[in-house]
Amino acid sequence: MIISVKKIFSLILISTFCFAGCTNSSEFYVQGLVNLESQQKEKATKNFEKAIKNGSSVEVLLSLKELEKLNIPKSKMLKLSKLAVNTKKNPEAETYNYYLQSLVDNQKYNQVIELASKLLLEKKEINVDWAKYCYVFSLAKKENTLENSIILSWLTEEKFSKYQIKFFEEFASERFFYDTEIGKTTNLILQFRIELFNKNYNFALEKLSEIFESLDDISKFSPQMISDFGKSFLYGNFEIIKTNFNIETKNEFAQKIKVIADNLNLENNSKVQKEKLFYLYFYAGRLFDKTGAQFYNNAKECFLLASENAITNENYDNAIWYYLNQSKKESYSSLMNGIKKYGNFWKDKFYYSDLLKDLKLHLLSTRQWTAFCKFYPTIEQVADEQIKSSWAYLTARLIKEEFVSSENFASYLPSEIFRKIFENTHSSIYYQIMSAWQLGLEPKNILQNMCQVSDFFSLDENKTTVICNLLDACIKYKKIQSMYKIIQQYKKYLSSDVLSFYAKKLNQDFISDTSLYPTILRVASSAFSSDGSGKDEELLKLFYPRYFYDLVKLSCKEFNLSESLLFGLIRSESYFDEDVFSSAGAAGLTQLMSPTASDVARKLRIKDYDLLDAKTNITFGSFYLSDMIRLFEGSTMLSVISYNTGRARIRSWVKKYPNVPMDIWMEMLPYEESREYGKKILSSTFIYELLYYGEDSYHTVQKFMEY
Repeated sequence: MIISVKKIFSLILISTFCFAGCTNSSEFYVQGLVNLESQQKEKATKNFEKAIKNGSSVEVLLSLKELEKLNIPKSKMLKLSKLAVNTKKNPEAETYNYYLQSLVDNQKYNQVIELASKLLLEKKEINVDWAKYCYVFSLAKKENTLENSIILSWLTEEKFSKYQIKFFEEFASERFFYDTEIGKTTNLILQFRIELFNKNYNFALEKLSEIFESLDDISKFSPQMISDFGKSFLYGNFEIIKTNFNIETKNEFAQKIKVIADNLNLENNSKVQKEKLFYLYFYAGRLFDKTGAQFYNNAKECFLLASENAITNENYDNAIWYYLNQSKKESYSSLMNGIKKYGNFWKDKFYYSDLLKDLKLHLLSTRQWTAFCKFYPTIEQVADEQIKSSWAYLTARLIKEEFVSSENFASYLPSEIFRKIFENTHSSIYYQIMSAWQLGLEPKNILQNMCQVSDFFSLDENKTTVICNLLDACIKYKKIQSMYKIIQQYKKYLSSDVLSFYAKKLNQDFISDTSLYPTILRVASSAFSSDGSGKDEELLKLFYPRYFYDLVKLSCKEFNLSESLLFGLIRSESYFDEDVFSSAGAAGLTQLMSPTASDVARKLRIKDYDLLDAKTNITFGSFYLSDMIRLFEGSTMLSVISYNTGRARIRSWVKKYPNVPMDIWMEMLPYEESREYGKKILSSTFIYELLYYGEDSYHTVQKFMEY
């Protein structure tokens, strides 16, 4: 266990926050939730009103959210939301959304215009699209006309959202849209944008010939409109484009868009013109991509030109991503050259992770070991920490297994690479475990790594106190799901120390309520992903709990399974939620599909069963897993991946990728879900073994590595 001044300080804070008792305002809010649960709407309303009048900015916002659902009178909502923003110190930004709504509902249009203007100017963390809608709607109502440059610009030039549609539905009957030239044009553009927003691309395309006569005219529109045109060109039926714009081929059309961009004068290097150029070149590139391999170079040229005119980091990364993806279509060598050339200029490393994962899989599955290892220094420079740790580990393994010539990689010492991965707390737990195993480190070192004190942590003491009071009240009134929602919303104000306290408190007070197991686990998970010094072995046991222990023990004994393995599987599959259904239809703790369960029931000679019954589900899942282990002759890794993917695929992959160690073989599998599933189960099983069973945890790793 790591002891530090930070830990002592954090523990003092916990005693201040978590044992001070609930304030009345916190109890008012939570009592309101209790009233709602028992259908006492009037009592709930009164309690939420008390929380707004007496509570902090956090309690005010939470109460306003509940009152909105209750549809209280508009005048009362206006009074309360006005109170919330005018009398509270530093109200939550979202509170203004409710005040704006109330002002609109009560036809206070001058106040809406004044407030929305102020909020947009100050760039508060509000719903910008909503604030603009309130402003424009109120402007139209106040002036009793739509012929206003601000209104028209918002409708036809700015980013489009559901709020422009809402506005148009409100004013669709206005004569303005039918009696004036500017109104008719606005109507056409709105019809186009609505169809595009709803992904009716062909209907959107049909409108374009009415909006402009010649393709050359598109450069006269705003950057956002050029982007909208580009989407309709890209996703609509090309036959409509041929008919309406006298274009014969797709490459001719893409070239036409590029020429429009080439001929666009860059007036004083203005931001608007650069943004227009970005979208014109970007969509020209996308259109060239659709024309076939012979135009890939044209597409790449356009994406680079787009990147040169990007005015935001997001647009730059978008253009370079498409350039690299286009390079990949040519060859993986071209992709690697592109990464080397542009990788150091990436704005967001995570944006490119999918390309790097794809490259990693290609090089491994085609056994290009040397090329993989040679690319490692580039990955170290450009990739995010997760990609780095996986590439580093595999490079060290390939060298250690002598799959590459040691002479070519004399400076790459596997032991040094493994140690670097292990000591980097941003590496995934799987690669930390595997690196520690390769180094022969004491298994307990893994726990110390997981429980390290964060280097940086800032605390807003007042807000943390308020949130803790709310969490205390939720526990007092047994509103645990509401408690977790508060944690999710305000997690940035809660240290791992505070979250650790609440995870332990929940486990202590509600251990008999199996329906709360997933929530306790999620709170513990939040503690581990937060900064602070509250991570210890006790918390780790809540992060890797042994819920349903008696049932697991019984099944493991019956079907000769490791308890650590079964706990690891249940945790990974369902987070100990006995009532969960996956989108694919898998049910319960061990996530069994109906056909699988039917087959197991037949073999166990059970006629009637309920997969949401914990005992039944664990029994069936245990039998199925043990059956996989039997079929794969004791291979743990092949069995668990088969549990997730199906045994036919596993057998085909074993034949396809022979003569490689298990940890390398697993990285060659074509499906990311299968690869990650194996890593997740190994890691969970290892930690369960380490925490509870006191055996040599590396024996677990060794068993997973055997075919």
